[in-house]
Amino acid sequence: MTKLCIYLSLFVLFFSCKSAEKLNEELMPIVNEIQKDKNIKIISYENGSIKYKQRYNNLGELHGKWIHYRVNGSIIQIGNYKNDVPVGKWTTFNNDGTVKKEEIIVIDDNCVDMVALWSAEDISKRIGRDKKWVFFNYTFPLWDKPSYDATKIGDLRVMSYSEILERKDDFYYVLSTNKKQKGWVNKSDVKTISRKNRKTNALCD
Repeated sequence: MTKLCIYLSLFVLFFSCKSAEKLNEELMPIVNEIQKDKNIKIISYENGSIKYKQRYNNLGELHGKWIHYRVNGSIIQIGNYKNDVPVGKWTTFNNDGTVKKEEIIVIDDNCVDMVALWSAEDISKRIGRDKKWVFFNYTFPLWDKPSYDATKIGDLRVMSYSEILERKDDFYYVLSTNKKQKGWVNKSDVKTISRKNRKTNALCD
């Protein structure tokens, strides 16, 4: 009986090792890819198999190739994101690997995330001055770096919009729509973030 237990243990250990080797062989290409590109993130099922492989840009938005896997490792869908928006060719696969559906998604490249600074009415209530005075005199500072010991390099008007180029901690790196300035603005000066067309200033769908 003791010998039988030993043989069974060795048998299980042997096949466990073989399974681990096979799993490593399947995962190594993905591991190598992640090591080369730190913006790639893997989301797994409870059993450890890959569910999603997706890439992010410096703003923390989905950007680049996106893959959805089944539990058995086969691919459900492949597509692409640009700044958190689906774009380009998207392909959905059947269980046997054949193509179920293909579609091309076209987006307007002029649609970008913008910060909206506090309005004259908001600031007038905060500082106790009338809206007209605030509109013509009050500005928000634009900084040279995302830090509380930064140097002021410009000003942004109340109610103005600026395109977000980067996010870091409590700051947004923006491009102003009026003076075409670049710099960092503190989140406390931002009322909302919306997706707008940089040419028409209209809200994007």
